[in-house]
Amino acid sequence: LCIVTSTGQIVIYEGLDPGDATEWRLVGRVQAAPPLSKHGFTRVGGDVWMISTSGIVSILDTLRQGVLALVGNISRPITDDIQAAARAGGGSWQLHTARTGDAVILNHVPEGGVPQQWIYDTESKAWNTATYRAGFWHNMGRNTEFTTPQGVLGTLKEAQDASEPVTAVWRSGWFRLRRYSRISHLYPTIIASGPLEVTFT
Repeated sequence: LCIVTSTGQIVIYEGLDPGDATEWRLVGRVQAAPPLSKHGFTRVGGDVWMISTSGIVSILDTLRQGVLALVGNISRPITDDIQAAARAGGGSWQLHTARTGDAVILNHVPEGGVPQQWIYDTESKAWNTATYRAGFWHNMGRNTEFTTPQGVLGTLKEAQDASEPVTAVWRSGWFRLRRYSRISHLYPTIIASGPLEVTFT
């Protein structure tokens, strides 16, 4: 059992019978950043993720690593975006796992603004962005669907044509050593299932 308070305190219990002290125990208590929404939780495989003001928190990693898991490694590439949107205030947040389990969708609908999504691919562990007119996501039958703020139903489908250009932003940290003042080489690794043309700008 995992209990998350509105202030971000995570309390985890395990056992078979809460009424039996020998079969029920407190596993851990960790203070995280406050969750952004009551809809900001989703099951990802055997884990549960939570969207907070500091990024996405893995409950499983919290159980294993304690406070070390709260650095937001999952969402580090989009942390600046999340924090900027959270500071702006208002709007609604949702964290949703696609029906196939291969994508986790972070949906933000700012007040009076255009809905925005950050979509995590569980296989490549990369984030994509989108601007579907999604007010709320749900899984129906074999589909991952959303409802627009106006109540129109939409369906998320994977495109069969991969010819549309994709813009990638590489965000990485580095530190400067005393004897070196510049980066001389970068070697990005790009994995593709077919022919790929890459242009660096």
